[in-house]
Amino acid sequence: MRQYLADLHDPELVEAALAQAKVDTCGPSGSFGAVLFIEKEGFDQHFKAAQIAEKFDLAIMSTKGVSVTAARALVDEMCAHHDIPLLLLHDFDKAGFSIAGTLQRDTRRYEFQNSIDVIDLGLGVADVEAMGLESEYQHHPKANRRALIANPRENGATEAEIEFMFRDFDTTRSTRRVELNAMTSPQFIGFVERKLNEYSVKKIVPDKDELADAYRLFARSHAAEKIVRRELKKLDGDSAVKVPRDIEKQVCQHLAQNPADRWDAAVRRIAAVKRRREQVIPSARNRGL
Repeated sequence: MRQYLADLHDPELVEAALAQAKVDTCGPSGSFGAVLFIEKEGFDQHFKAAQIAEKFDLAIMSTKGVSVTAARALVDEMCAHHDIPLLLLHDFDKAGFSIAGTLQRDTRRYEFQNSIDVIDLGLGVADVEAMGLESEYQHHPKANRRALIANPRENGATEAEIEFMFRDFDTTRSTRRVELNAMTSPQFIGFVERKLNEYSVKKIVPDKDELADAYRLFARSHAAEKIVRRELKKLDGDSAVKVPRDIEKQVCQHLAQNPADRWDAAVRRIAAVKRRREQVIPSARNRGL
């Protein structure tokens, strides 16, 4: 995962001579507007089946337990450089809060070089109670209550969440916990989508100039190779390819109807529809219609 994200780069528009043009949008600026970190593996198939990454333009990463320093360095640099938030999903227990804490504050092993926007999606006590999730007990036979409480409090747990976890500690020497796995698959996906909508995580739609560049590129790409070299000079001017004035509105409408598509797919579709319409009109005129 680290190598995959490290290899990403900013989007680059490349003129195509044959077939359909391609907008290379591998990097954060063109493909995703947030990084979603989940504390454990095993949820990949759920995300893929529900197209979470595609619908919300997310990069999804995970580690086994507490994040390694390389993962912290990655989100530190990437989120700061591209001004995108880091979203956290974790179990509702002491370890979950520790994992969330190490991704947003300095520790002995790693000091953050930038100030990044971190959003804790949960689980939190409000989520647990709202969904009626079943809790389980984690035994701490020799632990000190004060020392145990200090850790989740330091890592962002509210007093209500601490009270929930330690409600029965004095009699059972155990803390209550709820794992992400306590949710069914549909419940988990519904929870994630609600949280993403709550924090206004949305599809990426570049500014009007970038959309116009992409539109011109897709429109040009359908020209045959034998005329490309001859005609490209004519197409270089802004007036050669007429970009719809409402290109941004059309892209947003397409994404609303096709939430799994990216913005560049929407531009390609709009350009193709316009091209077909322009071809129909001369044909109709030739038939005297």
